[in-house]
Amino acid sequence: MGKAKATEPSEVFELTITLLETEPKIWRRVLVKANTHLADLHKIIQIAMGWDNYHMHQFKIGGEYYGVPDKDFDYEVKNERKITVADLYNDQKRKFVYEYDFGDSWYHEIKITKCRAPEKGMKYPTCIEGEKTAPPEDCGGIPGFYGMLETLSNPKDPEYARIKEWMGNYNPDRFDQGAINKRLAHA
Repeated sequence: MGKAKATEPSEVFELTITLLETEPKIWRRVLVKANTHLADLHKIIQIAMGWDNYHMHQFKIGGEYYGVPDKDFDYEVKNERKITVADLYNDQKRKFVYEYDFGDSWYHEIKITKCRAPEKGMKYPTCIEGEKTAPPEDCGGIPGFYGMLETLSNPKDPEYARIKEWMGNYNPDRFDQGAINKRLAHA
């Protein structure tokens, strides 16, 4: 995300980002400027979910794909830098899918829940709510993630020590809004 001018945005959109197929739900609620391009939204989602942008991504909106165009894809991918959150809100495409990591296939539902006036002195983007820690990168998608959590719940499992070492101090119940907003402020 490039550094924007220090002017107040005219509109701010509230987005709810939910990692699909998780129970309990792993989700974030963020506020973004109306002129936020999908390329910047990708970076915001990466930070909000605690990921490091190691993999490819795309948005699926109304049957069309947006991302980084690549002639080697089997389908057309439109440039994510040419559409903003305001465009989607105005086009009535307020719910769409974001996919991260085409191997693990982390699918997120993005809902533009409301348009609001900006709060004076508030920095955007900002995370205002959420629950749970997103899965670690490269853990094998939803099945791999839940398999790892199951292994961690049983210290007698033969894979317990290896998974514990790999996941470090991972806590699936933690949601650190302050850390997310600190990273968003420096993005």
